Amino acid sequence: MLRIASISDSKNLQLEYEEIKSKTTDPEQIWREELEEIEVLCIHNDAENRVSGITLLVDYHRFMSCFKNFKNCKINFTEYVHKVLPMFENALLDTNEDVRSAAVKGLKLGIETFGEDYPDLLFKELLRGYKHGNYWIRYHTIVLISTLLHVLGGNIHKIKEDKEKEQEGIITCYEEVISCIYILSFDQIERVSFTASSAWQIFVEKRQGRHLCAPFNDSEAALSVLIAEMISVISSEYQEVTRTGNRTLNSLMGKIFNKLMDQSLDVVRKAFTEENFDKAIKKFNYFLSVVEACDDNIVKYQPQIEALIGKMMIHDNIEVKEMSSEVFKALKKTISNDDFVKDFIKAYFCSTENSDGPELLEKKVTFLEALIADPFLQVCPILTNLCLNPKETDSSLFLNRAKLLRLVSFSIYK
Repeated sequence: MLRIASISDSKNLQLEYEEIKSKTTDPEQIWREELEEIEVLCIHNDAENRVSGITLLVDYHRFMSCFKNFKNCKINFTEYVHKVLPMFENALLDTNEDVRSAAVKGLKLGIETFGEDYPDLLFKELLRGYKHGNYWIRYHTIVLISTLLHVLGGNIHKIKEDKEKEQEGIITCYEEVISCIYILSFDQIERVSFTASSAWQIFVEKRQGRHLCAPFNDSEAALSVLIAEMISVISSEYQEVTRTGNRTLNSLMGKIFNKLMDQSLDVVRKAFTEENFDKAIKKFNYFLSVVEACDDNIVKYQPQIEALIGKMMIHDNIEVKEMSSEVFKALKKTISNDDFVKDFIKAYFCSTENSDGPELLEKKVTFLEALIADPFLQVCPILTNLCLNPKETDSSLFLNRAKLLRLVSFSIYK
């Protein structure tokens, strides 16, 4: 192990580093091997060993950070930071308070030391924690992001990507950073939301001289990234995180409704051609949350939403078909039109424009079953009226009544 006690003496430290270089042609291998030894202690079953390991890691981290300013230093600090940050992040979840405290100390030291030279790398590592199910991780994520922004001078608008300068010191995740701060400001844990709200006010609102969600209102790119992050958050396995995503969505609905709806519906349309099915499901799940969050203004987008429901209910995947009925029910709760259910059934089950063969009709059974099973919708009387009432003289119903009866029989006697 390196002589950590010598770190307070820069001359000795310089000699130590020169000695490392003289003993091996690969000085990188030295710190890799030593970090592996420390990592064994950090994950040890015994709490005392873990405390020793993380404390040693902090000291070692301080030791390595001193090398950064040496001339002709050949240590790959990008690789080093990639290796050491996850070790500290894992320690944040330790059951031992001393280990957690040392982990926070190590992360702050790393940010203060490497923040100006490797901000992009650090931001991307820190962003991994803001969707975590443990509030302690989310809290320290926003604290450390704030610390990094302070290191960078506090002006978040000066860290946007500069495509003409491809280097470590350029931030390529500006939109992800502001999305993270904004979403965490709606965290149900007050400690997290308060810290995130303070960061938003300091680094975004005051710098820009505007309030609320101006970055997402002014930039399609920023809103697109925010939507992608909300899709991920809302689909989280952790209910606490999912609720944070829904609160964020509800807030945006009252501020940038039209822009949010336009981009959100475009995202849902692309889900039908998404090659990765897991990603597609998350987008459909987000679609349900969007409709649930809407108010009376949804009428403007009703035809588009109905068309998407129509495509979902004949999707090849049963999960998507089942979700189509949930979206429909959410839409019904918002639409005040008493004939909404009847008009939808007439449009998507009885129209002469639909050449529904047996296979396509069978795909719609799942959707109709869900509607019939919901007493709130009162679908059975509507179906009876459409199929059997001789006063219904609409030409499309007259020609396609048998089609609807066939579908009802599939639903009831399946």
